[in-house]
Amino acid sequence: MQSRFNPGDRVVVWIAQRDDVNEGDGGTVIKVSKGPTSLDSFYVDVILDTGVRLGHYHEGTFRREDEYDPNIPF
Repeated sequence: MQSRFNPGDRVVVWIAQRDDVNEGDGGTVIKVSKGPTSLDSFYVDVILDTGVRLGHYHEGTFRREDEYDPNIPF
């Protein structure tokens, strides 16, 4: 099992979980880590272009920047 993201990848927020972060905010992955069990998901740290750091967020919170279309609802 491998993460969908690598450090340096450009991503956008797909599911905003904070008041200061909006769907579509772009940023760069700075760290990828696996959960504590072998069946667990991957988690990423992202620094948004706004300067906000999102630490240890489930990778499903993000989409690749080149795959994100704000006109397609999730």
